[in-house]
Amino acid sequence: MVDQSIRKIDGTDITTEIHDIMIKYLNNVFKNLRNLHLDDLTPNPLLMKLVGTAAELNSASTIVEYMINARLERSTSTGFGNTMQKIATAFCEMTGVGGADISIVKENEFGVPVRWYIQMKSGPNTVNKDICVQISSELQSAIRRAPGSAGLLGIGYGKPDRVSGITQQYLSFDFEAGRDFWEFISKDPECYRKLWSLTIFIANNFEDRGGLTLKELIEMKREQLTEQFVYKYGNSGERMWNNFLEENM
Repeated sequence: MVDQSIRKIDGTDITTEIHDIMIKYLNNVFKNLRNLHLDDLTPNPLLMKLVGTAAELNSASTIVEYMINARLERSTSTGFGNTMQKIATAFCEMTGVGGADISIVKENEFGVPVRWYIQMKSGPNTVNKDICVQISSELQSAIRRAPGSAGLLGIGYGKPDRVSGITQQYLSFDFEAGRDFWEFISKDPECYRKLWSLTIFIANNFEDRGGLTLKELIEMKREQLTEQFVYKYGNSGERMWNNFLEENM
């Protein structure tokens, strides 16, 4: 049987730790959605009118559904970016050195231990020119404090050839992306597959404390917020849109 344990470079099993990090993330997704109120959505009325008309969002329920989906997409993506950094930290260690998120000690090709200072980004397109310059400066500052150390940008998902050309042009350090990054910090070429298997297990077995699936909770929240929307703005028509404008501009 194939060992699905996720381990640090020194062999320490951190499967349970990563499992708990992912469960905490899902619990927060449910908690934040359950506590969501209409006033939390802070919609841009110009955007909503422009997109709403084009997408035929003509009623309170369709507008609320759109806003919930947009909010959920943004919050879950941002939240999981932070979660991926926590997962990476489980393989490494936090660093008190400014300019690096995590650090790890690895032997180089000559068997000499080298400390790597790593800045983390979740995906391949999250780094613009200014951020590249900032990361380069911060990593340079970190390794200057520790002679013999090295710097790296770690990217949690994506293929290396999909990393923004801006990153490759303006970053003064190497980067590792996707499976290569997870192999770099674990010394296990199958690490990304083990993370995938654990993700599948959690997704298939997760139970919210309220006993609802995410789909059920979204539907319940849509009904609640639609009632709030109708009370505040109206159900449809120009009067609804005018009220929507006056309350949000």
